[in-house]
Amino acid sequence: MSKVKKEPDFVRGDKVKVEHIDWLWPNRIPLKMLSLLVGIGGTSKSTLSLYMAAQITTGRPWIDEPPSTTHKPGSVVILSAEDTPGNIIVPRLIAMQADLSRIFILKGTKMTLSDGTTGLVGIDDLSKTGDLDMLLAVLDEAPNPKLAVIDPYTAYMGKSDSNSNTEVRSFLRPLSDIAFDYNISVLGITHLNKNQDLSAEFRILGSVGQQNAARMAWLVAQDPDDLDRRFMVWHKGNLAPRTDGLAYRLINTPVTADDRTSYQPACCFEKDPIFLTAQELLAPRKRSIGRPQKQTEASEWLESFLSDGPVDSKLIFEEGEVLGYSQRTLERTKKSMDILSIPVRHGIGGKIIRWEWRLQSS
Repeated sequence: MSKVKKEPDFVRGDKVKVEHIDWLWPNRIPLKMLSLLVGIGGTSKSTLSLYMAAQITTGRPWIDEPPSTTHKPGSVVILSAEDTPGNIIVPRLIAMQADLSRIFILKGTKMTLSDGTTGLVGIDDLSKTGDLDMLLAVLDEAPNPKLAVIDPYTAYMGKSDSNSNTEVRSFLRPLSDIAFDYNISVLGITHLNKNQDLSAEFRILGSVGQQNAARMAWLVAQDPDDLDRRFMVWHKGNLAPRTDGLAYRLINTPVTADDRTSYQPACCFEKDPIFLTAQELLAPRKRSIGRPQKQTEASEWLESFLSDGPVDSKLIFEEGEVLGYSQRTLERTKKSMDILSIPVRHGIGGKIIRWEWRLQSS
């Protein structure tokens, strides 16, 4: 039996070609890599992914880019185990003005038997070659693919144990390889566990290997003081400096088809960043009796500050910070005072350029 000769495979640092990171959504969602959207069920993670699809398929700028920014429209592949195309996915995409011709929803594998009969087998295990081949086939069909959404990816793990680091990494590695090979972003959506005693980095449901396999992870959380407001905040990442969070509202938008109109949620982002952390949003809320002193003082200041009419929310946060009122305190105070939040658009029906706060009586 011949002996195997072993020797190190190495490269000298000065011989390595520098490769820059390219971004689908600058400093938030990288190309060629796996990213995660995580959150408690019902916080609109899926709807947020459809907002991304709408921006990508139309080439529109992201909310934190200059309005004049343009991108080459790309295609988006969607695997959804929880939402159906006809009454959830497509209506919401219409509400967010997506280019539906660039949306590819993978439903399963079409099987044709020798007698000519056909059947559909669902995609349930992306660790299997057959199911993974279907995803590759759709990516090959889609023009200029930029994003693949897997919602939730734990539904496509087959018999793999989501609590096993080894099995989770074995499942996610091919998805990372696809992201690299196709120069796309793969976005996995998953839930948080309910153990509020754990720190934010250990709240992702299942093995910690899930977030370790992803290069960026974003938490989607509901504003505890506003049922229609959501936060998207940095959860984990090592590709760029920690990026400020974003806030958005779910706006009921009419969608008409076949002479019927239904209302679908659309993501409407606020222009100003937010500075909350995942740890703050996931911390258990302490119950208090009566209104805190800080909020009482903030309400008195807001009533005076808004007495002459609407004020840009950005200016409110800046002035409030000088006085020692955090954005969180001002948002809670706004809710308790029933202060109106009014969008200001660029022209009639144009893009929202800022939000103004106004007292009910003004």
